[in-house]
Amino acid sequence: LLMDWVYESFAVQPSLDKNEPIAEISVKYSTDADTVMLYPTDDLKTILPLGSDTTITQKEFNLPPFISAPVKQGDVVGTVSISLSGQVIGTVELIADRDLERNNILFTITKIGDFFTSLYFKVVLCLIVVAVIVYLILYFYLLMKRRNSKKIHRDYY
Repeated sequence: LLMDWVYESFAVQPSLDKNEPIAEISVKYSTDADTVMLYPTDDLKTILPLGSDTTITQKEFNLPPFISAPVKQGDVVGTVSISLSGQVIGTVELIADRDLERNNILFTITKIGDFFTSLYFKVVLCLIVVAVIVYLILYFYLLMKRRNSKKIHRDYY
């Protein structure tokens, strides 16, 4: 009797649809597109109540804030964990839906900009400024000393 009720009330159903994108992520260094759609690699079948859909499960995404081009179709970008009533059912990898090439000019400009805003560049720039200031102070000090020395020499003749 209990087994009949279980078979009448529950069925093994997919928690995800492999043919539907479930997330989108931004792409850096590409001029082809700003984002790429992510598809699950598996449909992750589980026992769900009959007549229910995938909205009764909760999805927790583990994705980076962005990805960098080049991106190939099928590259694993992150994961999604599916839970039902607080219990994790399983975790599925998310893959990119298409190829995106890297724009080398955009990449180079961004890296040059990153260098000029880096801590390393700021420290080197500060050291150069300090060295120039010390040099100028010494230069003018020696210049003034030489002028004073010449004035004193003239007075003796």
